[in-house]
Amino acid sequence: MHQEQHPTRQELQQIVETVKEQWEKVKADPRAYLEDLSERKILFAAGGGLPRLFGADNPVWDKALQEIAEEVGVLEVAGVDFSLKELEQMGDFYRWLHNKGYYFHCIDERLHDDLANRDKEVHEHCGACAALTQALNFDGSIEDVLLSLLNQGDLGKQPLRPGMEATHDSLSILVDYAGSHVVKEEQRDEFQQKHALPFNVSIPLALIEEWAAEGSADAGSLLETLAKWNVQIARNIISGHNALNQAKEQMVVVKYVGEARANALYAAADQAVDSVPAGSPLGASLEIG
Repeated sequence: MHQEQHPTRQELQQIVETVKEQWEKVKADPRAYLEDLSERKILFAAGGGLPRLFGADNPVWDKALQEIAEEVGVLEVAGVDFSLKELEQMGDFYRWLHNKGYYFHCIDERLHDDLANRDKEVHEHCGACAALTQALNFDGSIEDVLLSLLNQGDLGKQPLRPGMEATHDSLSILVDYAGSHVVKEEQRDEFQQKHALPFNVSIPLALIEEWAAEGSADAGSLLETLAKWNVQIARNIISGHNALNQAKEQMVVVKYVGEARANALYAAADQAVDSVPAGSPLGASLEIG
């Protein structure tokens, strides 16, 4: 199947079954398929380093303040509404993590090699950057401006996997409450062939708990915002600019829990992920780790 073409109904159903079978294999033996990149200080967020701009002094946030005022306090990004307070709080959290040495890669399933590109927080053809560019009526490409604002112009952008530049090709989202578990690099060719590469979302509960305690902040509201910014945007992409969008009702949300199950924020986080605004089908849920 060419990336730009949609499969037939029969092909699509076979793809859906293959994707589900692949994630059942992961559930049976997570260590054989997944590695935790948080140990290498990599976390995943829509747009990579993009949300670090929210609430800080930069031209993107200045334009956001203008647009939010004009839109009665709400900014719609990729079909999801965010308030000024939500964006500011999220920006504060991601900058706090950055100050602890973390790098942010996009949730995009098409990223080529995370470890080889660890320091690069902007990638080619970023949908989140494009969506924010449109939402803000921004003059120019936020994807390009982001490189300069993050002082990463010399690094350049993170490449996408060859053959996946035109569109997304995914039916799954991997949400990690414990760290940043992703499909191992040596396994990604197989996952790509089976259309099983997931959008990667980090909702690190231990770090969120630490951030909230340190700043006397509201962890519950942050969890809801992170779920919208990362999980709901991923759902909307699967339902839209995606070669498999005709099977969007059968998307799979895989949750890596691990030691996060004992965290006091676990129930609230899981509720936030399961209760994102219903702009797209909820699909099935699979818990691993």
